[in-house]
Amino acid sequence: MQRLFDVYLFHFLQAVKSKGFIISSSIIVVLLLGFFTFSAVTSGGSNANELKFSVYNTSENYQFDITKIQTLLQSTNSEYEYVLVTGISSTDIDQAIKDGKVDGAVYISEQQGEPVLDFTFENTPYQSLVFATESIVKDVKTTYLASVEGIDQNILAQVQTPITSTIHQVDEITVSMTTSMLIYVFAFFFYIFALTFGNLIASNIVSEKSSRVMEVMISKVKPLTLMYGKILAILSLGIVQLFIIGATIGIAALTGLFDMNSIGLFGVPLDFSALTPMMIGYFIIFLLLGFGLYAILFAAVGASVSKMEQLGNATFPVVLFAIGAFFIGMSAMSDPTSTLVSVSAYVPFFSPIAEYARILAGVAQPIEIALSIAILVMTILVVNKIAARVYVNGVMSYQEKWTWKTLWSLVRQK
Repeated sequence: MQRLFDVYLFHFLQAVKSKGFIISSSIIVVLLLGFFTFSAVTSGGSNANELKFSVYNTSENYQFDITKIQTLLQSTNSEYEYVLVTGISSTDIDQAIKDGKVDGAVYISEQQGEPVLDFTFENTPYQSLVFATESIVKDVKTTYLASVEGIDQNILAQVQTPITSTIHQVDEITVSMTTSMLIYVFAFFFYIFALTFGNLIASNIVSEKSSRVMEVMISKVKPLTLMYGKILAILSLGIVQLFIIGATIGIAALTGLFDMNSIGLFGVPLDFSALTPMMIGYFIIFLLLGFGLYAILFAAVGASVSKMEQLGNATFPVVLFAIGAFFIGMSAMSDPTSTLVSVSAYVPFFSPIAEYARILAGVAQPIEIALSIAILVMTILVVNKIAARVYVNGVMSYQEKWTWKTLWSLVRQK
């Protein structure tokens, strides 16, 4: 155990003190702070969940209380605060939109007795504003035409009364956009984490082999101790970098550069209140177990390679597993109960993403979660046994050309 700790501490300190880690961490901090500062300056300090708009009605026959648009918007989407901005002339509204004072403008005019709507936005149209305005103007037009034609107002009121409808679902499982985005965040995070630090493990092993440093280390420490120490050191390195990112976000939040309540992805707000202590616990379990499986595979493949230029071909199958797991997570965003996702929840290379996505969606039963974790743990033990043999036989093997036969021969050696 002392040897393992010594190896772990050596590799961890070496990695943390390396120029690559210091430079990459510094770049991440600068980019995050720069992004938060830029967002705060360009948004003019406005709330990301606030939509400000102005309405200009120059029609003759379709005048109405423009606050109806604001009321309709607020009643259909309570996640945003809709603010009706007045006092800005129509000639100045374009500049106001560019300056971030207003998010959109509605122009209502009339041509040959028909209402005409024009909308102005800086870039992405706010469809909610478009639909709400169209709905209100349509009702105003109906009322106007009814008065012209002399239609009884009671009959008109009956015609405009919304139809009562009830939706019944055979499968009552629905995934909100917020949950879908959380699934995406975890899938993307796991994919990047596993590949980035998994490849780092493999490349470090190949580097030590090619520089003959491994020969010196093997004479003093058992090969498996080196493998486990390196895996734990790289995992700790990843955790340290996550801590740096988290600390940077925390500092930005405390200084007012970043609002935790305004985090969104693809225009969808992220509600982190869904991440209960239990959900965070499952997050840690599946992240560590999933990374452990991929890390062992990367270490074994790295030990079978003698030259750095051969590493890409050797690790390609492992990378494919990670890509497959990521796309299964994308599928779980829309349908966590699909056959693909349900089966993948018990396939060890995919289960860290697939099963956790099902947990976030609320469709995973406790027995299913336990079974998925059990299969993942058993697979790690089996893969570890095979990888240990490859690592022990491969760290001192120098093949001129890497092939699948090379890897298979290392597995078969006693």
